[in-house]
This record gives sequence, C-alpha cells and structure tokens, in this order.
Amino acid sequence: MSKPVVLFGTGDIAELAWFCLTQDAGRRVAGFTVDKAYLEKSEFHGLPVVPFEDIQERFPPEEHEMLIAVGMADVNRLRARKCSEATEKGYSLTSYVSSHATTFPGFSCGPNCFIGSGNTIQPFARLGANVMLVANTYIGHHVVIEDDCLLGAGAVVAGQSSVGRGTFIGANATIRDHVRIGRHCIVGAGCLLLNDAPDFSVFRGPAAEPAAVSSRDLWRL
Repeated sequence: MSKPVVLFGTGDIAELAWFCLTQDAGRRVAGFTVDKAYLEKSEFHGLPVVPFEDIQERFPPEEHEMLIAVGMADVNRLRARKCSEATEKGYSLTSYVSSHATTFPGFSCGPNCFIGSGNTIQPFARLGANVMLVANTYIGHHVVIEDDCLLGAGAVVAGQSSVGRGTFIGANATIRDHVRIGRHCIVGAGCLLLNDAPDFSVFRGPAAEPAAVSSRDLWRL
C-alpha cells in the first residue's frame, strides 16, 4: 500500500494537490508542512500544519511520502530546493497523475511531478523530476521536459521539442516542433515560440489593450 502523503505548502497549489490526491488518486494526506517562518495556522482542511524544521518528529520519513506542492516561486527554484531538502531528510517524493489525463503505454515521470486533469502526453515524451503540468497542456511525441519545470494551463509543446531545466511556460503558450528551450527560461502566457531560446531567456506575449468603447455602448436596449 502507498504511504500517507505530507504536502509541503498551504497555498492554492497545495490545496489543489490535497483535493486531487484524496478525491482522485485515493491517497491519504496526513498533513501539511511549511517553513517555520511562514507558519500562520496550525490546521488546514482539518489536518495539522507542522513546521518543516520539525517534520521528521511528527511524520517520520519511514512511514510517509512527501509532495512539494508549490508553484513557480523564484522561477521554480523554491520547489526544486525543497525537493532537495525533503530528500535529505529521508523522504521519498511521490507524484500525482490525474485519472483524467491522457497518457500512453511506456509513460513515466520522475519524483514530485504533478500531472493535472486534461493533460495529453504523447508517446515517447519524457518528463523529468519535479515537473508540474497544471491542466489541459499538450506534450507532443518525443518531447523532453527536464527537471523543475512548470507548464501553465493550455500550454502546447509540439513534437520533438525540448524544455530546459527550471523553465516556466505560461498559460496557452505554444512551442513549435523541433524547438529547443534552454534552462530557467520564462515563456509568458499566450506566447508563440518558433525558434530556439538560450538559457535564461524571457518572452512576453502581446497583451490585449482595452477598447475605446464601453461594454455599455454595445448593449441592445
């Protein structure tokens, strides 16, 4: 049987992970943990919130697994750092793959991955450790997503592309086939990336501008 899970975090991502693990994956969440400096409540969803510094005493690593459930803070480096710290404390890091995601035979992912609902991962795609696909992303065939990446809702990475370690791809961004994205890049929401991107690149999509008219001008009276 799977061990109970301790979730690092008490924000929206942790709440989403709690819901998905308990309601979809049938896992038992034993509690939550955050760094002592950020401990603002002792309970969350009726479960204890324990300082990360003391986590081994309350939830021994021999009896529990952990999922680091934080988003793209510090361009994914916070999540990566906490994965390392949890591993050093002796915890195995679990992953979640939604029953509403589409995968194919041979699919696997590394530890501390979160694959939300509506995601499609084509054959021969490879995901590293600590990868988050929030919802409704499309990962094409033979795509490589390296460790510590986060892809927002609706992002598309077309076939035979690669995404470097620690990269963030925003909602509804599209990466053309055969494109190579470097490490620790930011590809903003709605971007269309047609060419390779070197390490630490930042792309910002065109933002919609408000029209000169008011919506009241369009009402039919």
